[in-house]
Amino acid sequence: MASKSRHESNSLKRFAECAVAMRSILQQDGEVGETEYAFMDNHFQVLEMAYFRWKQKQMLHLSVTGGRNLRSKTA
Repeated sequence: MASKSRHESNSLKRFAECAVAMRSILQQDGEVGETEYAFMDNHFQVLEMAYFRWKQKQMLHLSVTGGRNLRSKTA
């Protein structure tokens, strides 16, 4: 499981780096065309869907475990 956790951590780190890069590009006051805007909008929609699916899994997990933290059992 440590490998999965490390992979998830690396993925989140890469995502954060991309978000910072995108913020920097947008702050350069460059004009964003229709194509670029549609491309970004599509990606934000994918992120939103992924977040909501993750959130649903978390809520399902909490309802199944009764809100208990499984990590506390192994600690």
